[in-house]
Amino acid sequence: GCKPEECFIGGNASLTLMYDLVSKGYTHGLARSEKPWCRLDTVKWLCPAPGYDRHFKITEFFGIEMINVPMTPQGPDMDMVEKLVSEDASIKGIWCVPKYSNPDGIVYSPDTIRRLAGLRPAAPDFVLMWDNAYCVHEFDGPYVPFPDILSLCREAGNPDMVFGFASTSKITLPGAGMSVMAASEANLQYM
Repeated sequence: GCKPEECFIGGNASLTLMYDLVSKGYTHGLARSEKPWCRLDTVKWLCPAPGYDRHFKITEFFGIEMINVPMTPQGPDMDMVEKLVSEDASIKGIWCVPKYSNPDGIVYSPDTIRRLAGLRPAAPDFVLMWDNAYCVHEFDGPYVPFPDILSLCREAGNPDMVFGFASTSKITLPGAGMSVMAASEANLQYM
């Protein structure tokens, strides 16, 4: 659902793009950061659990304090997410695998996705890390359309809050695909 101008094409691994984004936040800050995260006393990240260990390794590598958020059958516990991000400006992001999330295969409900897009974080540089790794994969049954998070964030007044990621490596051969990072044109220009 995003426009070509909102896409950055990378190598075969979307995890590399995710690492680069967190690294830039840490060393330089993101477009809306007051200063690089490495100059802050504390940086925290929301980690829906159970979740994807490779996501957690990225934030762990930078010494970011990870806060577990329970997963529900609809996605992360949104009451907890909304409370935490609205009260604590040191929370800079949340990991999300919205479709067939690792390891339980949960698909975020439309209500959860709308609530994520409408977050009002205390941190101006809070980032929704939207790893849509299985965006065109159906494990059982016909393809199910999935909401476009960039459009939903734009409609909610948060056009620069989300970075979406995907790759074709699970469609082609492992390591033989390409990856993409999708974000607002302003965020891509900054990156």
